[in-house]
Formats: sequence, structure tokens, C-alpha cells
Amino acid sequence: MSPPVDGDVAIPDCTPTAPFALVEKNTTAKVQTLAYDLAIASLTAEAIDALQPHLRELDCRVEGGRRLSDFIAEASIRPGLHVECQLGTSGQLSGTVQSFGASFPIIFRGREYEVGHLYTMNGRVLPGDSGGLLYSEDLAVGVMVAQASNTAWAWFQPLEAALDYLNATDPVSSFTCF
Repeated sequence: MSPPVDGDVAIPDCTPTAPFALVEKNTTAKVQTLAYDLAIASLTAEAIDALQPHLRELDCRVEGGRRLSDFIAEASIRPGLHVECQLGTSGQLSGTVQSFGASFPIIFRGREYEVGHLYTMNGRVLPGDSGGLLYSEDLAVGVMVAQASNTAWAWFQPLEAALDYLNATDPVSSFTCF
């Protein structure tokens, strides 16, 4: 669920530590329009203990050990861009951006929301992939948002822009990645 009702984040497939993280801030739809669909969570002390001594070697790294160094410029997110994926459920490893950013109506719990800044990528994702990372070479590209209906493409949002938006909403914050 986005955002989680109680703010606790559990990852039962990876660790019995619960809660694994706590939501610090998120974008929520108080009206029918949602600019970005993003939540930021901090690891609990128990999760940090469970991940030691590997936490430092995991920092900014993706599957295979590649270290991400920055965000891709949003203007570079365009049709034809090849991205790699680190998703929680589907195992989708890569895809190609299929569109420029746009707004689309999304039905969630029987209500329709207009969600902005959505790009499409070819590939089929599953529940549990939301929040997964898309990257190109050593640059973070975006965060997976949803499967686009019953089609073979998915929606994602640019990560840097979503983080900037979240930081600028009240209360103002200063979450950083790099």
C-alpha cells in the first residue's frame, strides 16, 4: 500500500526483522491529483544491526555490486533509453523507456487518481515491485510506480524530481541520495 497505513515497512522475504523501516515522509493524494508517488523510510536500529557488517558495502550499490554515483538528467529520460531494474518481486532485469513523462488516471482502491510525471517502460511488473529502482550505467533513473493495466508495460517516475518534490513539500526536508 502506498503509503503504508501504519508507517511500518516489512520485508518478510528478505529478513524477519520487523519493522524493517519506518516511513518518514510521503506524497499522498488528499485530492484526486498526485504529482509523485514516493515514500521515504529510515531503517530501524534492528534492521541496521541485522545488515551489519554489509551495510557500508551495500551503500548506493545495485545487484552485481555496481555503485550508482548520481541521478540521470530528467531531459535524458526519453524513449529508447535502456534501463536496468532492481525490482522486489517480478525479476524484471531491464527494459526500454517507451514514452516521455505525462499524467495518467490510475484506479486505486476503487478511486481514480490523476498521477503526474509518469513514464512508461516495456516489461511486466508485479505487486511488490513498486518502489523498485531503475538505473542506467551508474545513474539512478527512476522509481517503479505501477503496472499499466494488463499490458506489457509499466509506469515509473524520475527519482531525482520525485525526491526534490518530496523535499519541498511541507514540512520541508532534506533527504539526499548522493
